[in-house]
Amino acid sequence: MIRVFAWILRFVNNCRKDYNKGKEHELSVAEIENSEKQLIRLTQTYYLPDVEFLKFVTFIDNDNILRVKSKITERNDESSFLYPILLPDKCEFTKLLIRSIHKKNCHAGIQIMQPLIRERFWIIRARKTIKSILNECFICARFKVKSLSSGPSLLPPDRVNDCAIFEVVGIDLAGPLSVFKNWRKVWKFIPPTAAWWGGWWERLVRIIKKLLRRSLGKSILSYEELSTVICECEFLINSRPLTYISENPQELIPLTPAMFLIENRCSDTTDIDELNSRDLRKRMKYRIKLLSDLRQRFRKEYLSELIQKQNDNRVREPRIGEMVLIGNDNKKRLSWPIAKIVELIPGRDGEIRTVRLKTQHGTVIRPVQRIFPLEVQAIANSDKELKEE
Repeated sequence: MIRVFAWILRFVNNCRKDYNKGKEHELSVAEIENSEKQLIRLTQTYYLPDVEFLKFVTFIDNDNILRVKSKITERNDESSFLYPILLPDKCEFTKLLIRSIHKKNCHAGIQIMQPLIRERFWIIRARKTIKSILNECFICARFKVKSLSSGPSLLPPDRVNDCAIFEVVGIDLAGPLSVFKNWRKVWKFIPPTAAWWGGWWERLVRIIKKLLRRSLGKSILSYEELSTVICECEFLINSRPLTYISENPQELIPLTPAMFLIENRCSDTTDIDELNSRDLRKRMKYRIKLLSDLRQRFRKEYLSELIQKQNDNRVREPRIGEMVLIGNDNKKRLSWPIAKIVELIPGRDGEIRTVRLKTQHGTVIRPVQRIFPLEVQAIANSDKELKEE
């Protein structure tokens, strides 16, 4: 702005005299300094017409610029530091000044920016003004922006409905499997890079890994020895309690996965000839009752405890057309690709947890926790919405 205004002033001066005597070379230091003073005077005249309402002790210097008197005027220092120039907070000149100093000083933060500006200028409500300008910096936003998040999710029907053992399983594989008819994919896929969506089995994998690390250390085993250790870990996993463990011996023992693995099924019929039909029906009713009681305990003692928890780090929902960064744990933030949100994919409860993104190489699907909004307006609106809530 200062350089453009300096060229305008030169043009005006050249028009007032003979063109041949006008200046045609690059701007001089004196012209740039004169342009800055002119802009400061115009800004103060427009935004600070009445300084009586201000709490500062002010005066006008020889250049007709409004300055503030500090309490350190007896100090032997530069006059611009002892008597800083007063600037309003809401004007384009002040914003450009802050952005320029911010860029020249390697995108410094507010703690560094405020003393640097204080060397020459006194901005009204300086800290708030500097903070608002720094929040609009695109380069800084790329490094400090936080990912989006979604509300608490519901457990899928496979997790809460009654079914036979191993009727529903979770498998971690390297690629999809397809069936012959129309080459349709068969298990249900979680979004790429969203391992926590499979938290049910990922948690069990983690427990197994911990047990193996602690029991094996740096040992190298044979296949049979490793199979034995894994079976021991399997026994521990299936014996873990799913419900509260009481110290009272009169109360029921806690539910464990092993109870459902056995599920009171028995295919042994060696003594069928010794049982009459009445005893057989009685025994079957007893087994059915045991199974029913076990399922009722699972429903009342385990499923009833699965309540939704509020997400304290909840951020606003993504928007179609918004520019975002695609997070990647294996790359630095500088190398994260930029993408555009082209589709919002809601869950069964209507919450947006997955989005389709368009990159320079095509489209990808990612969870909202892996996208980082880049638009300055969107970031500002997000902060405003969270404060209102």
